Amino acid sequence: MVDESRVVQAIYSSIDRTNETREPNQQIEKSPQTLLAGVEGGLDSLGFVTLSVAVEEEVEQQFGRQIVIIDLLEAEPQERLTISTLGAMIARQLA
Repeated sequence: MVDESRVVQAIYSSIDRTNETREPNQQIEKSPQTLLAGVEGGLDSLGFVTLSVAVEEEVEQQFGRQIVIIDLLEAEPQERLTISTLGAMIARQLA
């Protein structure tokens, strides 16, 4: 199984890239509990898609495997998607 902490680090790298294009007051916090999507809020749809593409590219670069985050979310719907839950989902997919 792929180490989930390595996946979270890949997500953090993606956040760094994504934050380069966001306004200072729109920066995505790099914390396992950061809410990315859900009923309680998170990123807007464009922000989520932008981050998703960055994560997919980073995962392919670091792990040599392609993933599609939307497919993962369809297979495992989440009411509250955090960096931690996304990392766990990706790690399971890469296992």
